[in-house]
Amino acid sequence: MTGSAVTPWMSDSRRIGTSPGSTSTVSREVARNGHATGYRADHATAATQCRARRCPHPPPAPEPDMGAAVREFTDRFTRLTEDIGLPRAASRVLVALFVSDNGLTAAELTGLLRTSPASVSKAMSYLESMDLVDRDRSGRRERYAVGADMWTRAWSASARTDVAWAEADHQGARLFGLDTPAGARLDDLARILDRLTRGMIGKPTGMVRGDTRTVLAALLHVGSGLSAGKLAEALGWPGSRVRAAIDVAIDNPGLTDPLVLEQDGDTCTVTAHTARLTQAQRDALRG
Repeated sequence: MTGSAVTPWMSDSRRIGTSPGSTSTVSREVARNGHATGYRADHATAATQCRARRCPHPPPAPEPDMGAAVREFTDRFTRLTEDIGLPRAASRVLVALFVSDNGLTAAELTGLLRTSPASVSKAMSYLESMDLVDRDRSGRRERYAVGADMWTRAWSASARTDVAWAEADHQGARLFGLDTPAGARLDDLARILDRLTRGMIGKPTGMVRGDTRTVLAALLHVGSGLSAGKLAEALGWPGSRVRAAIDVAIDNPGLTDPLVLEQDGDTCTVTAHTARLTQAQRDALRG
């Protein structure tokens, strides 16, 4: 027989696409998973999976790029501040100051944000007008920084704006009349803003304080208890307006002093503040 002999393993290696020099790989695989009845493919698969589970733990992931993470965070923070109404230039300056350790000068902001000095100056004027940044003039160069109470000041400024809106809406509701669509819309908006500002600044707006005093006067005039529904009917107000005035009177006893509004179920009454009279004085007045 001439030519090189072809063994069964070489034939198998060629059939499965391995190189002729890889016959040892095929031999080992068949020897490892072979059986009297033939090659056991399912046994080979299970053995491979078992060996994979015994592999050492994969190498630890590389450390994250902190520079990229910071850029991603500041971009997201900037978009959020834009969403609440700040101009883009002011948002970028505010975020840059917020993440700085010791504040930044105007020149440093210009270089960091790659913008013009005029843009930084305009943004800074806008942020200062909103009381969001502090200016430090103690060094050779003025430094700008975000104070620790920045969000508190921003919250208070927003609350003051909402108070002004609520009082304007109350005025408009009275002007157009609650029986008109415009008046009803303004009254609804005023009630919503009243509730928001009470939660934000912990005290009622001027218009709600006026409503509370009107409810007290109505109860004193009647001289007996009235339900919130009856008060609303007599005053010509929506029920929500009367309930807001009652809530304020109950939550702010200092506002109604020397009177106290008490509520038993749905019935409201007005009594004298007990702290204003001693027990002897009360007994003498009753006698």
